[in-house]
Amino acid sequence: METLAHVSSQSTSIVILIIIFLVFCLGVLFSWYITKNATNKMLTALCFAAVLYGLTNFASVTPSIFKDMNGLFFWVRMVMFTWMGTIMALVFFAYTFPSYTFDLPKKKAIGIFVWMFGMMILGVTPFVFSGMIVKDNIPAPVPNIGLVPYAITALGGIVWAGILFLKKGRRLVKTEPESTSIKCYILLSLTAFVYFFGQLIFNFIVVNAFKNSLYVQYGMVWSVPFIVAAAYAVAKRYEALKIHWVLSQLLIIAMMFLLFVNIFLPY
Repeated sequence: METLAHVSSQSTSIVILIIIFLVFCLGVLFSWYITKNATNKMLTALCFAAVLYGLTNFASVTPSIFKDMNGLFFWVRMVMFTWMGTIMALVFFAYTFPSYTFDLPKKKAIGIFVWMFGMMILGVTPFVFSGMIVKDNIPAPVPNIGLVPYAITALGGIVWAGILFLKKGRRLVKTEPESTSIKCYILLSLTAFVYFFGQLIFNFIVVNAFKNSLYVQYGMVWSVPFIVAAAYAVAKRYEALKIHWVLSQLLIIAMMFLLFVNIFLPY
């Protein structure tokens, strides 16, 4: 499998791993240091879901992990499973922020969960990808009819989250025009749409244009601006963490991790 043109460069792998590690640390920090409430729990769930999505992406482009074509196909399906899980966490966060409690009506919450979890299961079935082919030394999954509702749900979920933030921000403008939280809603909306276009471009347009699923690994990177914006908004909302403290800690962790990678990862 090492001869296939489906191998991430080492520098790209290092960057992706650092991003995954930082998102994990962010989830841990907010899980430990901010008052437990529904919004914080949804942010933590989003961070950890993004980590799983990033790890499966990394595994799908690392020959030492997927070993052969069957292993590659398994990890491609895991990417589909974890990506939808990330979108579900994003949608629930959008509905919850900035509440202390989970205010979404029970029937609506169950309906969203059942539908999106169903899409997660669909993502690992032959209805989304029926197999793998190799063309011009490049492996690629074979799409099936199930990819249509899956993609509509995933991309639609991101757009809907962005719209929810806009609607909440608009209501706040009418009731509390001087509120500093308005900027948070604008930031969340903008980064949600950045996430949407990043996923659309790298998960669908570029992959189909070049017939190479290697580009899917960059999709996770586009979730980082939103996750950072969400962390900023939550910290700002509850005033439980100093933003500069969080950033300094993440920078220190990033440098330590990069040092570790440079020492122990052979070039």
